[in-house]
Amino acid sequence: AGIITLVGQAIGVTGSSAWLAYLIAICLGFFINIPYLFLSKTARFSGGPYNLISSLSNEKLGGVYVTAFIAQCIGLSLYGVSFGVYVKSMWSGANETLVSILFVATIYVINLFGVSAMTKLQKTMTVILATALLMFICFGIPHVDPVVFDFNDSEFLTNGFDGLITAVFLLIFTA
Repeated sequence: AGIITLVGQAIGVTGSSAWLAYLIAICLGFFINIPYLFLSKTARFSGGPYNLISSLSNEKLGGVYVTAFIAQCIGLSLYGVSFGVYVKSMWSGANETLVSILFVATIYVINLFGVSAMTKLQKTMTVILATALLMFICFGIPHVDPVVFDFNDSEFLTNGFDGLITAVFLLIFTA
């Protein structure tokens, strides 16, 4: 979802250095998630990340996590909006808002059928995503303009370091 809606905004704030912002976002995403990987393999916490954070630090930090998690859940509406934008780009007559609401409602209903139903959907969507990304890479590489890797180009870091950091935080959601 974020790839469809946020890459264009990232390019708008940092220009042709969006690839660098994406690379930094991927590295940050790795470092943000690696502690969960290690801790989930060494200790079991029945309350998930909240109990993990509360147990290893204090309940206030656990509360900070819960607050951020609630904001993240609200931000999941981005998936619906992104799907609506994507459908509208393919069929200009589509009602973007209606498509977005129907998409989110469909995912919600599938979740009501339990983890196994959602797992099947996720596996299918992962295969579709991997196939689409491979096609994009295979057909896109011959069209890459080497100018985007020129650090001296006027389009590189169009808004300076602030633009790059803004793009990183836009793209970290997609990484």
